[in-house]
Amino acid sequence: MGEHHFGTGTGRIEPSVGERIDEVARRSGARFIWANVPGQGPICWFACESQGFPLDGMTERDVWADLEAEGLAGPAGLLPCCFRDG
Repeated sequence: MGEHHFGTGTGRIEPSVGERIDEVARRSGARFIWANVPGQGPICWFACESQGFPLDGMTERDVWADLEAEGLAGPAGLLPCCFRDG
């Protein structure tokens, strides 16, 4: 079905923090990707295998809940480096 992307944002992130966020996201079957894109700057997002509605949303909720529990995201789903998309 392809990939489902969520939690896109911008901002710098320390590699050790990005690795920890990725580790937590993988518990729910997602990955955390961050890159410095020439001409655009640092960006980040989560990706998981698209399973359609409502499973994609469940994966998103699980990732954000785990990140918040680990102190890696705030209650609004904000990462220390990135702005969460809607």
